[in-house]
Order: sequence, then structure tokens, then C-alpha cells
Amino acid sequence: MWLGLRVAVSLSLLALLLPACSEQSRVDPGADIAVAGTVMRQDGAGVNGVRVVMSRDAGLGEALSLVFSFGLACIDEKIREACGKTREVVTGPDGGFRFALKGRDTQTSGGSAATMELAARLPRSSQELEGPAVRVRHLVQTSAVQIPMRAWEPALEVKGDATTVSVTWPPLDPGLLPAYMGAAASYDVRFETTSGGLVWAQPLAPGGTFDARVLEDTVGAVSVEAAVPQAEVPDEAGTRVSMRLSSARFAYKAMAGRPVSRSKGCYVLDAAQRPVAQSGCAVTDGDFRRTFTPAGAECPPGEQCPTLGQDVTIDLGSPRPIRLVVLRGCDDECAVLASPDGAAWEAVGAGAGFEDSAGEDNMTITPVTAISGRYLRVTGSVHTLREVSVWDDTAHPAPAPAGSLIVAPDELPDRTPPGQGERGLALVVLATVLALLAASAAFFTRPRS
Repeated sequence: MWLGLRVAVSLSLLALLLPACSEQSRVDPGADIAVAGTVMRQDGAGVNGVRVVMSRDAGLGEALSLVFSFGLACIDEKIREACGKTREVVTGPDGGFRFALKGRDTQTSGGSAATMELAARLPRSSQELEGPAVRVRHLVQTSAVQIPMRAWEPALEVKGDATTVSVTWPPLDPGLLPAYMGAAASYDVRFETTSGGLVWAQPLAPGGTFDARVLEDTVGAVSVEAAVPQAEVPDEAGTRVSMRLSSARFAYKAMAGRPVSRSKGCYVLDAAQRPVAQSGCAVTDGDFRRTFTPAGAECPPGEQCPTLGQDVTIDLGSPRPIRLVVLRGCDDECAVLASPDGAAWEAVGAGAGFEDSAGEDNMTITPVTAISGRYLRVTGSVHTLREVSVWDDTAHPAPAPAGSLIVAPDELPDRTPPGQGERGLALVVLATVLALLAASAAFFTRPRS
């Protein structure tokens, strides 16, 4: 009871303090607002018939209201937008589009300027799984806003062998951007399965390389994303714009083979530190989509179990030399231990973390000294883990010879397209609420000295 009260009070205070921390809107709630633009190919040609989706990030106060009233909050007109309402239009023959809004549509319930997002994906060619995409995030501080949505269509070259993958593309031409967006772009590479699981994402410069084993034996879609920092639009009273341009998604087949951990069992520890086997271990199944949810290790009623659910242990079946550990969905707060018998544990080594500009966390750990073990334990933020891969000295099966990883779309065994990447507001709200609950609960329940 007291925990719930403390969490509720803390979240209420956050909601009350939010308006002081946000940028106040400069438009009248009842004013007519026009958000318009043109969806173009890289060569400047307008594209007809493209769906443009507009969404609005929920303000923190709106997200917090969902904590207290759950589904009832969606009855309120203002909060209903935070529950996932979006707007859509289709471009005309010249690629033009226009959204007609009211000032209140661009504001949070507290009157702050809300971050709006426009997203569009262009048609694909016969050599692409999906066409290029444009996402623009902006604040609306004036009654007429012009949004540039010009696609970036670089040619990708992805080559690799059993040890290294290189990705090459021409850098984003500043001439494709509005003159006021002069900052240099940063780049991320993304490899996704055909069913939408994120295999690997990391910042990379054109021509950069990385360890081929992070891609394993996957097949799917590869793309490069260019993130352009926020810039203020001249003569539009504080309207600011940032852009994220995605190349087309091309089919790929990785060459490194399977890790030794694939399909191995795993367990978590219950409140009495006894192992609880996990049926169909989610962190070794090669799915890359679902995050780890421990089962059968609940905290007994009335007890405090601060370490429960903080680790997962993989059983490799027999002692193996550990050459590389790949964590997907876990930041540098995670640690990896190895043991020959499940009793004596040794740290595997320090990790190299990779967080792309979309906030995806991945980490590789390469032991600096020789180490082996049958059991491998990951501690830390394991509830966000999507996959753990352990490599010994042998790929399973042997890797293919060096060459291009990009293949024709019809060479993939499963043509189910990966997700479009258009994030509904409901997901934004849910992530915000869960993060706030976790942070508040951790703060108000931590032991006091």
C-alpha cells in the first residue's frame, strides 16, 4: 500500500512540475494551423500517392494521467490522442500534402509545445525490400509550417566474410537538406530479420567495419539511417525541425554461422536463489524480437526481493572457450560472468556498447584473457534483453566464403516485410509510463541507511 502511495505521489509531483520544464506553446489553442510540404525523391521529383502519417508525442503529464485512470483516460478527448490517435493524408500528383489542425492539436494538455512527427515511406523498386523513408520531428510555433520531406537514396555496398563486415555508402549531400539545417549528419546501420527482429544496429561512418559474428546466420533487411540534428526554421517564430532519413531496405544474407548458444536452455534464480528453468529460452532462440520475461520466479508475498529478475543464466551444455559475447537490448550496465560448474563465477571482460540514435542498445564483450565455462550469466537490465549470443572457436555451421551480403529480394526464404518504423503514440506513452514507474519505484523503495 505504502509503495503504491509513494509511487503515485512521486508521479503526481512530476506531472505538476512538467510545464515548468517544457517549452510553452506560442500559438493560440483555437488558431488554424497548416502543416504542409512535399514528399520528393532524391532528385527532387514529387511522389504521388504516398501515405504521410502525423503523430504527436504525448506530454509527460498526459502519460502520467494514464497511470492513474488507465482506459478511462482515453475517454477524454485530449488524452485520447495520447492513446494512439494519428492523422494521415496521401500526397497529390506533385507530391504535396497538407494537414489542417487547430493550435490545441500541437500542444500538450499542459499548454506546452508538443513534438510533432511526420513519417512517409516511398515506393520500393524491384531491387528493394522497402523504399526509402523520411521522418521529420518538429515543434509548431506558428500558424503555417512548411516541412521538407526529401528522400535520401544512397547505393549500399555490404561485404563480409567470417570475421568482418564492411558497409559503404555515399554520405548525405547537404544540398538535399534545407539551407538552415547545416549540421553534419550522423549515421547508423541497421540489420533486421524479415519478421522485424532487430539483429544489430550501431553508429557507423561510411566504409566502417564491425565483427561479422554479430549478424550470425540471419537473413533480412539492411539499411542506413542518417540523423540530422535539430535546427530552427528562419522567420517561423521558434519552429524547430530535426530529420531522420532512412535508405531503402535491401535484402541481405549473413555469413558467420550460428553461435554455440543458439537454442540452448537458460534459467533464472528464484527468491531462494534456486534455478528456475525457462521454457523456450527467449534470449537464445534466434528470434531477435521479444524481450526477456522471466517466468516462475515470483517474489513471495510480503517479502522484498530486490535482486529478483536481475540475471539470466545460459547453459551451454559443456565447458566451452568463450571468445565473444553479444548482448542485444542491454546497455553497459549489464555484466557477463562465466562458470564451469554454476558455483564459482568469473567476469568475462569489459564490453563495448553501441547505442544508435534511435536509442537501441547493443554490446559486445571480448575476453581479454583465455576463459571458458559451461554457464554464462548476464546481470543487470536483463528485462530488456532480446538475444544473447556466445561464440567459441567454431561457427555452426562453417561460414560461407567472403563476398557481398546483399542479395535479390526473391532470394530470401521469407518475404514478410520488416516493420515500417512508424511509431504509434500508444507505444510512446506506454514506454514513458513504464520508465517513470520503474524509476519512481526504484527511488522510493531503495533501502535507506
